[in-house]
Amino acid sequence: MLSQSLTLGYISLKALHLFGAILWFGGIITVAFAAVAFAKASEAGAIATLRNSARLAPTLGLIANWLGGLSIFILNIDVWRSQGWVHAKILLVFIAAGLTGALTADLKKIDEGKREANPTKLQIFGGALVLLLILTLYLAAFKPFVRG
Repeated sequence: MLSQSLTLGYISLKALHLFGAILWFGGIITVAFAAVAFAKASEAGAIATLRNSARLAPTLGLIANWLGGLSIFILNIDVWRSQGWVHAKILLVFIAAGLTGALTADLKKIDEGKREANPTKLQIFGGALVLLLILTLYLAAFKPFVRG
């Protein structure tokens, strides 16, 4: 009975982790590329709407992703601490979190009129987040660098 509840708990944490990743990356990548479109069209007020969108779903997804992922890591620390792919994945997720923060800070400055929208910069944010997502999924699916 105990192992069954542990399995259910593990599966629940994994579901939380995956749900968070989908919500976070899907939300922030959508915001980045929508900001590019609005910046090119010079839509007044659109950046404020995108900024609010970036604060809601992607932030909740980021929190859920971290809670689920760190819980799974801690529960299996003896196994994961020697797996190079896990360390690489965590590094990529830290970079993605930093880019998420940089993008939302940039949208805030644009919204407050402190900076003009730069479609190229916004496109780079979106492209970098897509690349980080692809690399993270690759590491999770194929688990390269596994020792032993």
